[in-house]
Amino acid sequence: IGKVFKEIFKYDLLINPLRSRGFYVMKRDENAKKSIDPPKIIRCPCKRQEGYSYQKLIDTKTEKEELIDFRVPIFKEKIPFVYIRYKKSNKRFLDSNKPKVRIAKTFEVFSKKESEKIIKFCKKIGMDYGELDILRHNKDKKIYIVDANPTPFGPHYLPKRVTKDALKYLIKTFKQVFVDAEE
Repeated sequence: IGKVFKEIFKYDLLINPLRSRGFYVMKRDENAKKSIDPPKIIRCPCKRQEGYSYQKLIDTKTEKEELIDFRVPIFKEKIPFVYIRYKKSNKRFLDSNKPKVRIAKTFEVFSKKESEKIIKFCKKIGMDYGELDILRHNKDKKIYIVDANPTPFGPHYLPKRVTKDALKYLIKTFKQVFVDAEE
């Protein structure tokens, strides 16, 4: 993720834990292991551990002391909408954290150039369908793709209204991309 991200966006997500100073995120390289071994905020410099990647700690905190992240569904070259999640800052990496979630139009969250780079990133990693976890850093206002989920199912704990809206948009986009394209 980090190498392709840098190639497309031209700035780094990954850090070298031996050379960096300050607080960073250490997380497993293997997908779907968060419940067993969630990402951790660590202090660097430190030794690199096999099977882990080291990333910038992205500040997404709001005035209300919540963290914002974006779950972004991808259908080939389409981003139907963006889930905006508001989490408690003390439960940053927990799946059991029941965030507030709303849906926004893609252009309300990402610029046209950012959206194009997101799609280019997905093409480069070979993801026709999936979901990305994206953060916007308060400090530099840049976006960072921190995870790619090839087996998506949306954020956990969605309210029924959000689930209904999301399914409506997902079905419509799926038909446009995969069904109507075949006809």
